[in-house]
Amino acid sequence: MKLSRPIRIILGVLILPPLLLGILLVIALVWPTDPLPIEEVFLGVCGDEFKSEYVVGDRPHSYSIAPQGAWYDETSEIKVSPEAATKIYNKLSDNNEFTYKDGYFEKFVVGKILANCKINTESGQIQYTYVLW
Repeated sequence: MKLSRPIRIILGVLILPPLLLGILLVIALVWPTDPLPIEEVFLGVCGDEFKSEYVVGDRPHSYSIAPQGAWYDETSEIKVSPEAATKIYNKLSDNNEFTYKDGYFEKFVVGKILANCKINTESGQIQYTYVLW
């Protein structure tokens, strides 16, 4: 069945834009807005269990639906005791999933994860970046 030109114009101008807007609205309503649990992120970034005495800074994060880009991205800081920082540093040094580069530990699995963990053992400051594909 072939549609006449006026019918196609009406469909293209009046029906399709609201339909596409409705689809985008549904996606926006179900898209996650909270960051991933800090326990999961800390384990992935620093290879150690998160403890309740650690102080977490602001956790800016983003989710993406671009097929070629990252799905989840987070960068933040965590304050731990110098003893805990030394323990985490030693644990990362022994873990062969992480490599030490330019003052930080990196875990990189193509198409899955990029985790950077920079530890200051004197102050107990941990800076991290966590990216999932």
